[in-house]
Amino acid sequence: MSTEPAVLRQRLLDSPILRAHIVSIIWIGSLSRSSDVHDTSDLDIQIILDRPNLESTQQLARVLDDYPNIDLSIVYRTDIFDSSAHLDFQDGTKGPFFIQVLADGILLHGEDLYRDVASTLSLAMVRPSLMFTIREYISRLRVMATRGGEPSLAFKKYCVKLLKDVLVHDGRLALVEMTRMSNGDTLELVDGIYQFNAAERALLHRLTDLRDLFGSEERAVVLCACERLVENLRHVSS
Repeated sequence: MSTEPAVLRQRLLDSPILRAHIVSIIWIGSLSRSSDVHDTSDLDIQIILDRPNLESTQQLARVLDDYPNIDLSIVYRTDIFDSSAHLDFQDGTKGPFFIQVLADGILLHGEDLYRDVASTLSLAMVRPSLMFTIREYISRLRVMATRGGEPSLAFKKYCVKLLKDVLVHDGRLALVEMTRMSNGDTLELVDGIYQFNAAERALLHRLTDLRDLFGSEERAVVLCACERLVENLRHVSS
């Protein structure tokens, strides 16, 4: 089955049930930006539905059964706004900071719910959700660094994600630039701001080469460098 976003969009909208309940279809991620794309880049799609509904859920399952490899997010209006139309965003483990990512995505269908909201976000509003995600990423990296069977590709991807979030949380990278800055530029900025020893610096600049596999010792060095940044953030936040 084709994973072209336009094909998936059409298959979803071909269903009268889904067409009646889908509010938006948004394409995000590296493929949507044609930036930092690699052989294992995922198709990242968010589908917004108007409300929980048995028929639309069942129909959605039938369509998406043909797309097991897409990185999928499904939310309802009530995951974005409360009954008084106030922002109350939560998408899995992603809190308000992720609204900027969605606002920078490609709207494939429906209402653009995030763009106006994104312009109202302040660093103070998104910092708690950023710290939650940073701590989630560091937890994943600890496991990847200590279990030899974990793929090096995932370790590198989550390192870069974490470092970019650290820059935003620290006020060193504007929230609106979060999705627009390339991985290479992210690492250059990190290296120019924070202190690393020679071994850490050399490994950090290898994070963008996803064909260059890290061994367990190299992962441990990078993990400890990331841990130090996160601990400093937590100290400042408290």
